[in-house]
Amino acid sequence: MAFFNNHTLALDALGTSGFVVPTEQRAAMDTSLVIKKEEAGLSTLGFWGRVYTLTGKDYLVAQGCNGIQTSDDRINVDVKCYYSLDGAKWLDLQPLTDDAYDICKTIQGGFKGDPSQRYKALVRVPPPPPTPPAPPIVLFSSDVLWISQLDRLSALIRAVDEECGVMPVNALVLNARKQLVPNTLFSGVKFPEKLDSYGHLYQRYEDTLLSKDITGSWSVQMTPITGDVILRSLWWPGYSFYYNASTKAYGSLYFGMGDKNLDFAFMVG
Repeated sequence: MAFFNNHTLALDALGTSGFVVPTEQRAAMDTSLVIKKEEAGLSTLGFWGRVYTLTGKDYLVAQGCNGIQTSDDRINVDVKCYYSLDGAKWLDLQPLTDDAYDICKTIQGGFKGDPSQRYKALVRVPPPPPTPPAPPIVLFSSDVLWISQLDRLSALIRAVDEECGVMPVNALVLNARKQLVPNTLFSGVKFPEKLDSYGHLYQRYEDTLLSKDITGSWSVQMTPITGDVILRSLWWPGYSFYYNASTKAYGSLYFGMGDKNLDFAFMVG
């Protein structure tokens, strides 16, 4: 979730934790993200993170938004995602259907940095209704579905956002159109080191505080010199959120291989 990210502040705050973009790519982003925001007609556009690949041709990811609409039981984000291999040219990532998203999550192995790569996935589908005379009973058949590496990248972004997507409590406020917008009167959080000062945006963030997550899901680090508090996800290694108690600035980045820590439940069990 990078709608409100200032990539300069985020990279500076998390740089000592290994969140580093090559100098030439970072310089390119200073200009290219501004241009892309205008071209796409987005109200916000921020740097989401870096997905490492087996070939070293890492994906840089940016994410924009034109509004966060709320309803009684869910949050709907008008989000647009883009990828770049050089920090200068940003290309669209297409949204996924729920079925394609579920299939992408079953594909294992690292990314190779090749947007043209495709993966073969076997999809189990129920047979069509029998017509007289009835054929032998078949419970399921399999269809082959080709998934692109860019689909996998889209699925990774969605998974990290939905399962992490940290936001400080009271940082957003509802407007008259039931949209969540930045709170211009946001005075910061009283206890930055406490997990109940933050929530999951996509899960109605003020109702799903990080303190309600499984114990041990987050590590908390305070840096007295800069005033930053850094939260790291143990479920999604590579996702970190920062909050500066002095400036009230906040943001998050993901720098990782795209793997969820499936052993975490056993580690804390």
